[in-house]
Amino acid sequence: MYIESNSTQMSLIYTRAAQTKENTNTGQTSSSTSEETAVAVTSKAAAVTGMTGINLSKEVIDQLISAAQETNTSNTNTNGYNGILSEQERHGLQGIARDASYAKKMSKAIGAGADLIRIDQSQMPKNGGDPAYAKAFYERIGSLQSKASEVNVKRTNFYDAQVEQGIPPAQIYANLMEFNANLTQNYWDSMSIGFDKSTSTVETFQASHDYLQGLIDKSNKATSSVKSTG
Repeated sequence: MYIESNSTQMSLIYTRAAQTKENTNTGQTSSSTSEETAVAVTSKAAAVTGMTGINLSKEVIDQLISAAQETNTSNTNTNGYNGILSEQERHGLQGIARDASYAKKMSKAIGAGADLIRIDQSQMPKNGGDPAYAKAFYERIGSLQSKASEVNVKRTNFYDAQVEQGIPPAQIYANLMEFNANLTQNYWDSMSIGFDKSTSTVETFQASHDYLQGLIDKSNKATSSVKSTG
């Protein structure tokens, strides 16, 4: 859970896991940098991954920022793509498709990570404020944390089972995107309190899955073609 004010400053209050990932101009992290706020750092990482609502490790953040710096940051459509993913988001998924080591780290970050509750600072109970509001607020937070914990356990079990089966890391990542897409939008929206809309959307998760799955299928087809002519 973290609190966010309108000035893009935030304070991390609670998180269950040390690693995970994100998608818009707002983010969260368990570590900070000397030159940029935590929000600014995870915003850059989020633009590459297409994921929201999850806590990033410093190692993964650095890798994602590095990947972002290697590509044009515009959102213009290239190579005939006409979906909702930005060029940076597609670049990040391309890196996962071609780099097994990177894909392994990213799939683990999501599979073992925790969904965080994003709270606008204006919604927090005030010292000396209405006790009834404070009581209702923290009961709501407790309920949301319980719901998120159930989802996190299911996703972790889903991830662990695929690793045990020996499924390639890139495919695991794609499957995790679909797992998140299969959660209701109401779930993702409930993780944001005091905001007009969530930074996580089923539409983005599904688009990330579809794009990465297309890259995987294309790679598998090319590999099969080489083997058959070898």
